[in-house]
Amino acid sequence: MSVLFYLLKVNLILLAFYAFYWVFLRKNTFFQANRFYLLLSVVVSFLMPLMKIRHNYTFLQPLPVTLNEIPSETIKETVFQPVLQNSSELAFNWMDVVAAIYLAGVVVFSLKFVIALVKIYVLLRNSEPIDKSETRSGREYWLLRTNKAFSSYSFFNFLILNKEDIFYNRNMITDHEEVHISQGHSWDIFLLEIVSIFCWFNPILSLYKTALTRLHEFIADSIIEGDEKVPYAQFLFAYNFKANATPLGSDFFKDSLLKERIQMMMKKRSPLWMISKYIFIVPLVVCMGYFVMAQDVRRIQDADLLPAEFKGGMRAFEEYFAGHFQYPAGERLEGDIYASFVVNTDGELTEMSIDKGLRPDYNSKVANVLWDMPYWTPAERRKKPVESRVFLRITLGKSYGIIANQSEIDPAFKGVLVVDGNVINSDKSLYRDEYYQLLENTQSLKNNISSSVSLRGENQALIDKYGKQAKFGVDFWMTEKPMLFIFNQEEQVTENMATSFRVDDATIEILAPREAKKKYGEKGKNGAIVISNNY
Repeated sequence: MSVLFYLLKVNLILLAFYAFYWVFLRKNTFFQANRFYLLLSVVVSFLMPLMKIRHNYTFLQPLPVTLNEIPSETIKETVFQPVLQNSSELAFNWMDVVAAIYLAGVVVFSLKFVIALVKIYVLLRNSEPIDKSETRSGREYWLLRTNKAFSSYSFFNFLILNKEDIFYNRNMITDHEEVHISQGHSWDIFLLEIVSIFCWFNPILSLYKTALTRLHEFIADSIIEGDEKVPYAQFLFAYNFKANATPLGSDFFKDSLLKERIQMMMKKRSPLWMISKYIFIVPLVVCMGYFVMAQDVRRIQDADLLPAEFKGGMRAFEEYFAGHFQYPAGERLEGDIYASFVVNTDGELTEMSIDKGLRPDYNSKVANVLWDMPYWTPAERRKKPVESRVFLRITLGKSYGIIANQSEIDPAFKGVLVVDGNVINSDKSLYRDEYYQLLENTQSLKNNISSSVSLRGENQALIDKYGKQAKFGVDFWMTEKPMLFIFNQEEQVTENMATSFRVDDATIEILAPREAKKKYGEKGKNGAIVISNNY
């Protein structure tokens, strides 16, 4: 999966978790439970999109892809080659702009985080150590004094008191801040700051930080019990308003939280039965898991499908075309013409189109021959006629041949090409004549016997490794470095092999040479392709 799509899922999950907290949990007094819920929801939000829930079902493909057999001497020449584009030919891509904006945001928020850490470091360096103390839980911390007019605060194992609090409010403030230190509240804020760097565009993260900051203060204030609550509330009102020292620490006093802190401190504790609200987290996680982690695995029942066909088969069609096509006057051209048309349920041909041609006079000659064809035998699904589109590739001037592609897609290759482990093409559709031209420009394939493994179908492992174009398939071409190929635990070296596999419902591993050699020995020295069907 792409990084941006992954982050989109993460932020949608964060939104769902926070909405649940706001509606069901925000007003109860289970402060520790709420704290762990928020922290765990952040971690789960990043892990959930990485998991996969696979479920299989059978569906009917519109029409199968069928190709007539290509002579073996032609196969040796039909290889996909790199696309070497000039910069002026590069197409504008909005996703590149989005990625650039996202990375710029990551850089900016990373700098802000680093600057905040530097400020804390400077504050600690400029503060005077008083002594080393222990919290009630036995955790050691350093007590420091600062001459700055900041509100006293704690940061990890450091408690910094301003000069007034040292003399007038030391015990009350240290008791409060020791709770922050002993429970590691600084780690919570640190985690949220790191997450905010990568999800800087999501305003929900600021709500998460605000919610956690509130909970930290409610937890620290909860040590005040009974008759001590009223004097403590009066002390909060009387405490001098001071600037916050740092967004990463736990300041003793934040005026924006004063009202809520007192309300929560005076509030009657939530009854135990209200803890049952946390049970609703389970269906929330299940629903999000289904929609975010589910991966459809589709199986095709080829037995139920029959493609449209020229009466008598492809051989009869070739004979028909050869008997009716006449070359235009003048020098003969060589090349491929790609045509398509619809065969309706009666076998009639409609919507004729020349998708890619040679020259107008050649294109019109081919179109006239196709228009004059007799009715075809329509495609059938479960023995019932269905409408279908037929794609034809007609080769003229070279070795004569016709390939029929019965599907809802054009016959160009749109996937990723890998030659001897290197990605050659991943951003352009290639027709057969372009294959030939690019073949001549690839040094590693010249005068070498090549082997190939074609993986067809949308497989998430291939998309994760080679990008979104891999959903159209990946072709591996090998010359002097044949890879080890393992299909359903059966091993074979791909030397002099040309094969193709559907991998929609398969687990795939593409192992680098070092990893493959470590796992399979010398036979994996050039890398390995490991495929296991999941049915």
